[in-house]
Amino acid sequence: MERYPVIDPLLQKPVFLQIEHQIQEFIISGDLGPAAKLPSERQMAEQLGVSRGTVKKAYENLVRTGFLEVRRGSGCFVRGQSKSSTRLETAQKLIRTVIFELEKIRFSHREMGDLFSSEVTTRVENLQNFSVVTIDCNPEALDVYHIQLASLSHVNHLQMLLTDLESENDPRTILKNYDLIITTMGHYERVSSLAGSLKDRVISVGVSPSAETLVQLGAIRSSMRIGIISRSHRFQEIVTGWIRKFHPNNSISGINVTSGEQVIDLIDKADVLIVPSSGSGTLSTEQLNSIRSFRQRGGVIIKFEYRIEAGSLGFLEKLFFSLTI
Repeated sequence: MERYPVIDPLLQKPVFLQIEHQIQEFIISGDLGPAAKLPSERQMAEQLGVSRGTVKKAYENLVRTGFLEVRRGSGCFVRGQSKSSTRLETAQKLIRTVIFELEKIRFSHREMGDLFSSEVTTRVENLQNFSVVTIDCNPEALDVYHIQLASLSHVNHLQMLLTDLESENDPRTILKNYDLIITTMGHYERVSSLAGSLKDRVISVGVSPSAETLVQLGAIRSSMRIGIISRSHRFQEIVTGWIRKFHPNNSISGINVTSGEQVIDLIDKADVLIVPSSGSGTLSTEQLNSIRSFRQRGGVIIKFEYRIEAGSLGFLEKLFFSLTI
């Protein structure tokens, strides 16, 4: 097995589920092919630094959901019919349907091949020539927007901090390179002003914390001390504002992930840690050890997910399609 799951101590997800879901991804992507043998429970546990029982639970779930099969006396193997085949089979069915319909209007198979090749080439060129930029006041939110937009289309996408755009002598020289300029409703007026004659390219979207994030914030007890670890001060301000809607009197402290030992001090004093859903940045070994100790003493970690709302995301998907067709 060339790739192993990576355990994220900040992830608000049981370790066995992290292992299970990553192995699923390896199988679906083809990194683990049909009949590939997985390491034994003991070997996987030693490799990941977790208990054998944790690996056993992940393997059992993968067997139950059809990703793995157990061969008595030999171990766990990827099932002969890989889950990745589902995607291929779906594509084949769609193509066969199109072929049948084209045959009915008397297209030759050579003409079909030429037409399909031409359409794919045109589609790729349209996507490559279409560029989008998202603008916001903090990098943590931009990272999440990037992941969301990547799931919609293969267009070129860049992220930009509002302060970086404001520092340009003529922001239009930067913005003219993009077919769409996406920002939040709160920044729409400012970005439109900076865009000048290009303001017709500016699109505003609604953003808010995910429902899961709000539920977790609401569950914080009034006696809990809250620590926020992030890359930007602006993210800490946004998170603090949302916390205050639920808990006006809780103690809240924020710190930049690059602050070294001060990060460890904050972790040691907190009952709840809030970090960006995209990750708070690179943590040192000492900081990771401190987080492990935090978990062991019952500390709560909340991944604050600030994302484009479903309605706005659906609008963008239709807009991308119409502009790149």
